Amino acid sequence: MLLGKTLVRRFRDGRELRAQITETETYFGSDDLASHASKPGNSQVARNMEAENL
Repeated sequence: MLLGKTLVRRFRDGRELRAQITETETYFGSDDLASHASKPGNSQVARNMEAENL
């Protein structure tokens, strides 16, 4: 279970960034119309993909 877990990112300079998971969502993939991934060209999907490259 992810809810309540703490994610930690450690930077090379020794800093740490911590965030606690407070909510989650589940979708059945890109065929699920409730999912942002089901909408080609969705700016939120593009933003999330860019965020992975922090």
